[in-house]
This record gives sequence, structure tokens and C-alpha cells, in this order.
Amino acid sequence: MSRYAGMDTSSYPGAPIMGIAWATSNILWTGMYLDSPAPVPGELPSPKALNGHNRMGGIGANPVGGWMRAWSDLQPSWGILPIYWGQQDPANNDGPIDLRDVIALANGDDAAAKARAASLPAGAVIYVDWEIGATPSVAGKKYVRLLLHRLAEAGYRPGVYCHPPASIAFRTETPGLYAWSVNLLSATPSDITIVNGQLTLRTPAIDEAGGEPPDPDAIARQWLFNASAPPLSPIPGFPQIDLDVAVVQNPAFPEQRNQPGEIRSGRVTIITDDVANVSAFAIRRGNVKRTAWSSGPGSIDATLNTSAFGRQFNPFSTPAATRIGGLQVFCALGFDPNEGDGIWRVQALERTTGAAWQHATISNPSVVINPLPGVLVVSRQGSQIETFAVQSGTRNVAS
Repeated sequence: MSRYAGMDTSSYPGAPIMGIAWATSNILWTGMYLDSPAPVPGELPSPKALNGHNRMGGIGANPVGGWMRAWSDLQPSWGILPIYWGQQDPANNDGPIDLRDVIALANGDDAAAKARAASLPAGAVIYVDWEIGATPSVAGKKYVRLLLHRLAEAGYRPGVYCHPPASIAFRTETPGLYAWSVNLLSATPSDITIVNGQLTLRTPAIDEAGGEPPDPDAIARQWLFNASAPPLSPIPGFPQIDLDVAVVQNPAFPEQRNQPGEIRSGRVTIITDDVANVSAFAIRRGNVKRTAWSSGPGSIDATLNTSAFGRQFNPFSTPAATRIGGLQVFCALGFDPNEGDGIWRVQALERTTGAAWQHATISNPSVVINPLPGVLVVSRQGSQIETFAVQSGTRNVAS
């Protein structure tokens, strides 16, 4: 399974050019700049020459509103990574630089308003742009935390664009943070190639050596600035772009298509193991891990080797588990590599105490499941197990 090639560029190329890029390249997702806020009343003046993407006229000649129509233009084909430029560290080359609490909350409200104006649905991840390369200051961490929590109140999930030291620091204060790393690699002749009229970007690993020590939990990486398509490009008018790569195809909704085997972290669910103990199930690198937790030390269940079942489990969708008498049941969304990484089915694992784990794919193959809500498992009558998931594109619950 390959990673997903992406791009970002300051000015929106427009739907016709992006349509050609979709048809004649391996680029599957793009950054999308939300307009940054006009100065908040009472905001401290910035001494910086440039102050935000598309802010009061933009950086250079970038037009206000350029990317704001991209979601409507490019969905559902393209993956989108929504970017919001708010305040910056005073040591950064660009501003603005007012990190006070009142400004963080105002920027959070503005980011949510811009997201709604750009037709971003609730539940999308918004990536706050933090440019400084070092570990963030106390004020910087607080600013980003308050802004992201304000966005969460408005129904959007937290993301950040930054260097690895910053995302690692921000993650300690914002649970569930999605990180897009800026971590550059040296240019090579294979970065962009054209074969038989198809333009192909290289897709290095998120943690490929080079640049800074990587954030191993980042889901996307910006790895080369200002690349130009070589001669004979099939995309007329295609601008210089920054080259990106991701382990998800749509960074706004990472659970839709992803490469679980490259993702270290995942959702956790807990059930009663016996009278005094519990079991914690977690998805790590596409496989389910179980820890039996007791009053003594916890222990990993070596018998639960889900790689033997030939399924990759979605690390971003909420799993579920229950226990009925001596029966343990775990359910999560997973895909069969032979079927495709964007087709999620409910996968069930169960066993009676002391027996081997059994696997079954139990969802209706005709029902396309929305992986954002995850899966629910219940027992309604005796030992009868039922699972529920939300259908994609509808509000219907499938069982």
C-alpha cells in the first residue's frame, strides 16, 4: 500500500486546472487556506511585514477568498487539508503576534466562521498554522490550545501545521491532535516525474530521515518547497507547489481512507474482563492489541494476533467491546486489502474464556459505512450480539 501524494500552494489554481491535475497525476489531496482574520479590535499591532495568508489583502498578491470555494469545487474527489493562519510566535518572520487569551478565542471563533463560509462540514479537522521551528513558548502553547478548544466547541476537530518539535509539544495539551509536519528533504530528480502523460510525485515516508527528527505520529508531511513541474507537464498553468505526502487520503476526515499499518496510535475501548479486572483494546499499526489489566501489573494478550486475519483496522474510528458471561466481543472497522482501503466493514473478534480468538466480517457488503462515528456493539437478548454503524452519506443506522 502506497502513501498518498498531496500539494499545497498559496493561490487557488481553480477548478479546471485542479480537474486536469486529478486526471493526470497521482496527487490525491491538497491544502486549502481559509482566509485569516482581519485584526481583532484591540489587537496589538504587528511589526512584521507580512501578517497572515489572505489577511486584509493577503500575502503579496494572493487574493482574499481564493481557496474559500475549494471544498465545494473539489469534493468529493479530492482530499482536503483546511489551513488557518492565526497568530504567530513573535520570533517568527511573519505575524501577527498577539498571543493573548482574548485573541486566541476570537481567532477560534473566526476560524469556525470561515470554515462554515467555506462549506466545511462539522467534524472536519482544521489545521492551525504555526510557523516557528522551535519548541513553542508557554504563550504559544496556550494560544494554540485555546484556539483549538474553541474550534472544538464549534464542532471542528483539532489539527496543526508545524515543525515536529511543536506538534509533539502541542499534543501534550490537545488530545486527538492531528499533525501536518513541515520537515524538508533534499530535492532529487525523482521528486516529480512524467511518464506517458502522467505526472507523479514521490511519496517519501512520514518519518524518512532528513530535516528534523520527525514526529512519528504526524499523519502528513510537507517535504519540499516550491517545486515546478518539469517540461511536457500534462497540467497547463499548474503553479509551483509544495510537495506533501500523507498516510490518509483526506486529512479533513482522516478515518475515510488511511494506511493503518503506518499509524502508531489509535482509539481505545475497555470492557470488564472478569469480576475484578478489565480489558483494554487498542488499535496500533492496523492490528488490535489487548491488555488485561488487574490490581497487579497489566499483561499483553499474546494470543490476539489480528495480522493472521488479513484485515487492517481503522485507527481513527471508535471501536467497541462488550462481555456477556464468559464471552468477550470486540468490534471495529477494518478493510480487506483485496477489497480496497476506503471500504470499511464491521470486523468482530470474540472468544470464550481460555479459547482462541475468532474473526468474522459481519456488516452487510451492500452498506457503505461512514467511519467517523465508529461502531457500537450491544447484547440485547441473552448472548445475541448486535452491532450498529452509520451509513455513509446518510443519517441511517445500519445493524
